[in-house]
Order: sequence, then C-alpha cells, then structure tokens
Amino acid sequence: MTTFIRFLFKGALGCGLLLFCNSTLLQAQISNGGTPLSFGFVADRTDIPELQTSVIDLAAIQAEDAIRDQQNVPYRFAIPFKANYTLQNSGLWQTLSDGARLWRLQVTCPGAVSTNFLYSDFYLPDGAFLFVYNKEKTQVLGSYNIHNNLDSRLFATEILVGETAILEYYEPAAVAGQG
Repeated sequence: MTTFIRFLFKGALGCGLLLFCNSTLLQAQISNGGTPLSFGFVADRTDIPELQTSVIDLAAIQAEDAIRDQQNVPYRFAIPFKANYTLQNSGLWQTLSDGARLWRLQVTCPGAVSTNFLYSDFYLPDGAFLFVYNKEKTQVLGSYNIHNNLDSRLFATEILVGETAILEYYEPAAVAGQG
C-alpha cells in the first residue's frame, strides 16, 4: 500500500503527510463513533512503534507562503510525505483472547499543528474497524468500517489536532488478514 501523511505546522499555513493523494477523496467520511478497544478492556501498551516524519524547514516554508500570499495564489494546505506503512510492515499486532487481532501504529510529525491520513489501498472487511486518535486520547476519529470502503480503495481521515496520531485497527478472527 502506498501511503502519504499530511500535517500542518505552527506558523505555516499548511504542511502534510499523505497516505496517498487523489481528488476523488472529496466524498465525506462516515464515522460510526465508539471507543477504541485499547481505551478499555485491552491492556494499553506503551511500546507501540513510532514512525517519525523528516524535519521540515519551517522558516523556508513560511517564507514561501509569504511570497505566495502576495501573489494571490491559493493557500497551501499541506506538505505531503509519501510513506509505505502497512499492516504487514509497520505497527504492533496483539492477539486477543477470542482470536481477534488489534494493530496500532503511532506516527509523529514534529512541529505539526495537525495531521491527516490518505490511504491508497483502503479495505475493511465485515466486523473490522479503524480509529485514529491523538496521543492524549482527547480527539478520536472513527470508527470507520466496511461502509467506508470505496471501489477505488481510496480513503482519507479528517484532520487530527496535534503532531502525533495513533492508528488502531481491529479485525475479528474470522476475517484475519483480509484488511
């Protein structure tokens, strides 16, 4: 899965990391609510792998944005970073007592005001769900489930405040490895 991540930096109009970028993502996300499993009965692990984006030259970005402002061009929303984070090559898997599995990955964009993710190969099987939340667990996006699947397999999450985001994916034992 090709991935990108977007993030916004303090003082700059925008910077980002995308888990893919495509204009067909203008469709609104359906969020089903709920609480990530790691917030409750599953022991919260502090050893969730953390991936960190490269450092951005914020002063250079701010200078570019000042010039762009004077040229009357559209505001910059984000600085994209292509990544290849998948359920197979990143994150931490935990097998639960019923055979279901929980996967988590922490992504940090140093200095970012917010992040959002764009997915190039998004598919959630029946019963699986995805949450994205900040490190403080004060903002939770999701849950996303089978109803968020598109024929294009493209998807994007809303903007999450802060420089660190945790992705949490749950899959029942019956659909293990299908997401």
